[in-house]
Amino acid sequence: MLLLHDWPSGIIDPADAGDFEHQRRSPSHEAVGNAYARLLVDALRPRLVLCGHLHKPYRGYVRHPTGELTTVCCLDEVAQGPDSVALFQVTQAGIRELTG
Repeated sequence: MLLLHDWPSGIIDPADAGDFEHQRRSPSHEAVGNAYARLLVDALRPRLVLCGHLHKPYRGYVRHPTGELTTVCCLDEVAQGPDSVALFQVTQAGIRELTG
């Protein structure tokens, strides 16, 4: 598990592009995120990344050349409601999100 402030770049699904156009100084969905955060995710290949910064809830993925998948959970401020926070259970068997 990796905790980052900024989102790693390249996690926005093209189907969600409209939700990110011209928001937070990003002219397009491809400009969302931080290239250095992405380099860290690519190097460490954690199973889960938690991040904030944009104050927008979003779930994305990074698929590594090895086939491994990193889940990226972007969180909002708690005052924005239940979709803004996430609760995970970490065991030796793995990491799973707990849902209501």
